[in-house]
Amino acid sequence: MSIKSIIEKASDGTLEEREVIAFSNRKRISLDEFAHEFSRDVAHNYWIGVYDYSFCDGAMNWLFGFLTNPSYLESNENTISEFPMEVYLAFDVGEYRHSGDDDSVDPVRKYTDPAIEKVLSAKNS
Repeated sequence: MSIKSIIEKASDGTLEEREVIAFSNRKRISLDEFAHEFSRDVAHNYWIGVYDYSFCDGAMNWLFGFLTNPSYLESNENTISEFPMEVYLAFDVGEYRHSGDDDSVDPVRKYTDPAIEKVLSAKNS
């Protein structure tokens, strides 16, 4: 199974924790390294237009559940790494209209896109 197929399953809600653990074991990476790879792939492919917002939002919502799962937390000293959380929040903020925004405001364009650009530029510097 590839990271792409894992993200696809996460986006449609069919990915199981055991599949992530098996994938991580096969690649010899920690669950935290998996979360970083997953988040980086989602953010990058959204930014270049390979994945659309809805697909990425679904994938990152799945990942948030995983990041708060005991398997991940116990393997990462009961902390959630900053980068995966920032990517999750970047998509989360595009899910709703914000106070003070009129109906013509697209929350994805106004909030998600700049947040993804910032996260990716910080990761690459």
